[in-house]
Amino acid sequence: MVPQLLSGWTIDTLNALLMRNAFEDDRYDLKAQLPPAKESEAKGRLRKSCAAFANSGGGFLVFGVSDEKNLSVEERLVGLSPTLDFPEHFGAHAREISPSINWHFLNPPIVLPSRNLVHVVWIPKSWRAPHATKSKEDAWVFPKRTNKGNEFMTMDEIRSSFLGQYEKRLKLQLLRAELSTLARQAQDLIDIGSSSSSYSIVSFDTRIVESVLSDTYSVTATHTHFQQSVSLLREQVGAANNAMRIFFSVVNLPMSGKTNLIVKHNAKMKSWGSEIKRLAELSLKYLDEVLRA
Repeated sequence: MVPQLLSGWTIDTLNALLMRNAFEDDRYDLKAQLPPAKESEAKGRLRKSCAAFANSGGGFLVFGVSDEKNLSVEERLVGLSPTLDFPEHFGAHAREISPSINWHFLNPPIVLPSRNLVHVVWIPKSWRAPHATKSKEDAWVFPKRTNKGNEFMTMDEIRSSFLGQYEKRLKLQLLRAELSTLARQAQDLIDIGSSSSSYSIVSFDTRIVESVLSDTYSVTATHTHFQQSVSLLREQVGAANNAMRIFFSVVNLPMSGKTNLIVKHNAKMKSWGSEIKRLAELSLKYLDEVLRA
């Protein structure tokens, strides 16, 4: 019943959810409004929900819907004023979380019959977790989201989360080094040019790349440009390696026309090398964006 994507949130989705009188769970949280400027406790609860979703499996914040179950569906759909600059006001609260979280809002928002708006914010699971927010006592706390609502992480959970973040960052740095190596190897193929007397005996090894991509998919899955570029890179590397294997299987056989064979191979490898270098450098560019996120 709860949508998996922002685009799944519609007026029909809201009506169906409220008609079931469902309780909030680990996937969504209903908010009648943004916290008023002077209500520090309400602002703290909002920041706690944001950090909790980021520290857990991600989730939706739905603004403009009351969580009072004794009201009718129509009464619960209060909405927010269409004149409110929602992204700016919500972003001011989200910026109080350390480290900062990623969030995305439904655009355009859901329009109610009253012309008021329901804003839905998606906070994805964060690979930079754990995220902390200030408590009423001005101490840093680390919330998590469960089917009971917001709770606090235990010391073991906090420690494990920090270690997980550190491990993923190290693996992404290893991936960066491997992509740089592929770019350098591709340049070697380009430098051979159309020589008829020599050829490269180096093939591309992507075993570490494959392993790191698998281990860090939870981090890179939403970075579509990186996923696309590295997928194309793997295809090109596989094709180039196949061409090299075929060439190596015949080049040392006694035959006439070996010089022509080498020239054609080098020309083909120069073309492969140019494309592999381009994709490796493009993947590096997008990987840096992942590391900065």
